[in-house]
Amino acid sequence: MIYNLTTGYKSKIFNSFRLNWQNIIKVFIVFAIIIGIILRFANLENKVFNWDEVRSFYRLSGYVREEVIDKIFTGDIITAQDIQKYQTPSPEKNLVDAVFALSNNPEHPPLFYLMARFWMHLFNSPFSVRVLAVILGILSLVPLYWLCCELFGSPLVALVALTLFSISPYQILLSQAAREYSLWTLMTILSSATLLHSLRTRKTMSWIAYTITIIGGLYSHLFFAITLLGQVVYTVSTKGWHCSKNLLKYSLSLLIAILFFLPWTFMILTNHKKLQKVTAWTREFESGFKKIIQENINNVGDIFIDFNGNTRLEYYLSIIIFSLFVYSIYRVCKSRKKTSGCFLSY
Repeated sequence: MIYNLTTGYKSKIFNSFRLNWQNIIKVFIVFAIIIGIILRFANLENKVFNWDEVRSFYRLSGYVREEVIDKIFTGDIITAQDIQKYQTPSPEKNLVDAVFALSNNPEHPPLFYLMARFWMHLFNSPFSVRVLAVILGILSLVPLYWLCCELFGSPLVALVALTLFSISPYQILLSQAAREYSLWTLMTILSSATLLHSLRTRKTMSWIAYTITIIGGLYSHLFFAITLLGQVVYTVSTKGWHCSKNLLKYSLSLLIAILFFLPWTFMILTNHKKLQKVTAWTREFESGFKKIIQENINNVGDIFIDFNGNTRLEYYLSIIIFSLFVYSIYRVCKSRKKTSGCFLSY
């Protein structure tokens, strides 16, 4: 009798201790997410706009580079107000002008910039585009939680992922730029979550949602095509080539997305020479095997740490982080969640 009472008492203490630790972890996760959101807005209005952002502003306002140069660089003294005229939409240029200006640089699909144009109509400030980018970055947290639940079926894993994403210096930096990267991140995560959900539930509405997300992804950044290719490889390798309703619906989703992207594909082909010229700098980088490995190590490390410089300590920490990253993929592939490991690998 005394033994049973003692055992029951110890069990209650242990359960209470475990619940307290779970609550502490949840509080820490919520605190980290709040800190990440605050850091995205911190000092946002005082940061100088870079050249890429400035070019984005005059394009979404309906001006092309040659037009801006002809009107500003006349040899006369100009004021800041003269330049700012080309940084916000005006009655002088309509939506058609904006689409034309954006199509002159087809390496940047127009979805984010058209959203930014309507956003600037509401707030009439280039700074507001950064706020839009931050909001899109924060919205990425929702599908990220969903994606982790689809992959691992664990809310705890999803919350840990939200924590890492929220305080990632790389993600914070991307969110603060008045560029398409926040939207690209959002559509990449959202399309991945909707794909897994569609494959699992096999519902027509889920496939419709997936189709919309990949159209949005293609119109957010051209590199989304790489993500789409990975999703195709994952779907075929895990579900096989045999004809099924799921595979037919997936194929139909891809076909519809490609058809919707044909107008911008035409813009890319029409401006192919200019596209080659403006992206020539990307072909100047060293592309040997050793360099690729080094850059991958640095890129994975930058997601978690950033000392604002390529210090030796940061490089060694990046090697450790990259090793843990590769090992974690290996462990997931070896576990019962093999399909999750395959998805992350692709």
